[in-house]
Amino acid sequence: MITLHKNIATTIIFLVLIRMFWRYTHPVPKLPDTMSPLMQKFAHVGHLMLYLMLLALPITGCLFSWSAGHPAPVLYLFEIPRLVQDNPELLAIVKPLHIYLSWFAGLLILGHAGAALKHHFIDKDNVLLSMLKQK
Repeated sequence: MITLHKNIATTIIFLVLIRMFWRYTHPVPKLPDTMSPLMQKFAHVGHLMLYLMLLALPITGCLFSWSAGHPAPVLYLFEIPRLVQDNPELLAIVKPLHIYLSWFAGLLILGHAGAALKHHFIDKDNVLLSMLKQK
């Protein structure tokens, strides 16, 4: 399972970079006017944090793997070249960091899903539908 986990996670790095390029070249959908400025700020910060987690988790995972003396495979096709060698001191830092970031990312995902459901069922606006219709 760890090998599958690593292969999927390292692939995410490349997919996120493509997504960030896409977002840079395509405008962000406008938030509803019914959202308060504070809620719009929360939405922007939340999205930024999701992108940061999508980069930080696989990067810390690679550092975790490399510093423990293991490879970072990508879709069973190739390995990301090692940027660090076996390093117990670095491992002592990145292992808990990777674990804490994964829990934080999970909370961010739950918050994102909760906000989307709030918009759909409580606010009754089109935020959830606009997310589903994005191209």
